[in-house]
Amino acid sequence: MLIKKYFNFLAIVLASATILLLGLSCSVKRDKTVVTNHQELDNLPTNVAAEVDDESAVVEVVFPLADYVTNRTFKVFGQYVSDRFTGYHNAEDVEVTDKSSQHAVTAVADGQIIYKKSTSGYGGLVIIRHQLSAGTVQGIYGHLALSSVGKSVGDQVTKGEVVGYLGADKSRDTDGERQHLHFGLYKGTDINVSGYVSRPEQLQNWLNPTDFFQDQGLISQSVGQLKYSPGSVTGANDFKLSFNYPAGWRIEYVPQINALNLFTLSGAGSARERSQVFMRWFDAENFLTLDTVDILDRQGGETAGRPSVTYVIIKKLNADDFSYQPSWRNAQHQVTDIKASTGYTRFYVIAQNPTLSEEAWGQFLNSIELADN
Repeated sequence: MLIKKYFNFLAIVLASATILLLGLSCSVKRDKTVVTNHQELDNLPTNVAAEVDDESAVVEVVFPLADYVTNRTFKVFGQYVSDRFTGYHNAEDVEVTDKSSQHAVTAVADGQIIYKKSTSGYGGLVIIRHQLSAGTVQGIYGHLALSSVGKSVGDQVTKGEVVGYLGADKSRDTDGERQHLHFGLYKGTDINVSGYVSRPEQLQNWLNPTDFFQDQGLISQSVGQLKYSPGSVTGANDFKLSFNYPAGWRIEYVPQINALNLFTLSGAGSARERSQVFMRWFDAENFLTLDTVDILDRQGGETAGRPSVTYVIIKKLNADDFSYQPSWRNAQHQVTDIKASTGYTRFYVIAQNPTLSEEAWGQFLNSIELADN
């Protein structure tokens, strides 16, 4: 009888232990999402911490807005802007398509609110000092409805906590701007509310958010292609052509010289410094070259079904650097000029960053389609 009672007691203990272990296992699974494919990281909800299974480390941060990766489509870090504002954008703008819904803005990491005020150029602006293992950084959350921000200066926030909601489109909460999130990362200790800097070197005081999230494992390598068509970039109405470019690139219009700059989203410094392809145009009857460069090679051919000439050029030693252009344009590089039509017509001058692979350059040129001018 005693032996039977002993085995019954032992069975109860073992069953209880099994239930406890199962409960702990379920609890762990609820607290984090294990990602086995880096491509899946782009699709994580903003309030979920991702753990990359081959690194066994929980990511410290989350995105501040849903669909962050796909909605960085207008003003990005380091891009030169000349509209209501002028200068180099020191943040990333994250767009929203449904302007009739509320859009929650979440704290990217644990931190303390150090600024909460209606501010010119932003409307509602909240700044959070985030303490990360790599150091302290200030998160700039612009265009929020301050009435939706429940916490005050000095209050603590946790990673993934809803800070507030985006202000309504073109309202006082956005200072008349479109509904979107302006998200910046400032490396200084003072409170800095600027959304733009006047000189490229001033960007060194700011982190590129794309690099920040890539370092945290939340953004993987972009794949696929985007398409440029005439008029799709504000101000660039003179470029009557279309082409494909990598999903990890963006395009800025350079108004001072009527040019297009194709640059990588990731990387430090201005968009001009991250340039991969630089494009200009001129109108003439025949192919022309600048007297400020030496031509090292010249090959005639055809691009996009039109006559073209590919040059290898280098700026002459006594010539001034090219203004408003990437620094690599002052070194040896390749340029392809395309004649759009016959007679007096438009010529497109397309310069290749020497570090861009020939495969990527060839894919870009092969995607070009021109309209008659």
